[in-house]
Amino acid sequence: MKILKNIELVAISGLLIIIVFRLLVNPLAQVGSNVTWLAIQVLPLIILLPLVFTPKLPNHFALIIVSILFFLRGVVLSFENHGGMSNMLASGEVFFSMVLILASTYIIRILYAQDNLNER
Repeated sequence: MKILKNIELVAISGLLIIIVFRLLVNPLAQVGSNVTWLAIQVLPLIILLPLVFTPKLPNHFALIIVSILFFLRGVVLSFENHGGMSNMLASGEVFFSMVLILASTYIIRILYAQDNLNER
């Protein structure tokens, strides 16, 4: 279980690094727009970061929902014609979001099995 939580932390940090690096490589026209867009993307991950350490089912469901949003964004950006670096960042976003989805799903499976054993 500890290994899966570490994998979740690596996936979240990878997504955060990709988000910041994408705004450094392809900034928007206005500085205020960059700050707003960065806050919109980073806030859900930062809010859910402490929830990784609590072994509750709803916390990991929330992680899956947020990572699905990042997965969809990465898929959409990977099909746009922006160039090599942008497509690589989109692929990285897809990879880290899939890692987060799989690790959270496996943790949910373990927690659900533990709850079923406690009920018996």
